[in-house]
Amino acid sequence: MAEPPPTQDVELPPHALALSKLVRVLGAARGRRVFDETLASAELTTITTAEELFVFSEALARHPGGIEAAVGAMLGVSAVLRGAKGRAATR
Repeated sequence: MAEPPPTQDVELPPHALALSKLVRVLGAARGRRVFDETLASAELTTITTAEELFVFSEALARHPGGIEAAVGAMLGVSAVLRGAKGRAATR
């Protein structure tokens, strides 16, 4: 039986997108830990909007470690493509 096609990132809600990217890149345990730490550092409890995804991406980009920063940058682009206004909206 053929596997279903992978879900496109644009179809995922922001919370699921951020978590899935981190888990895919860092592995399940580390990805979940970094996700939870970044939510807390961004003072978020969940990610429901493009603006919250942008805030999360900025916090992740400040995380020590190059891989996490790269995922943060990618999530920032995704947030803007979903309608986030970026830095101006977070000030």
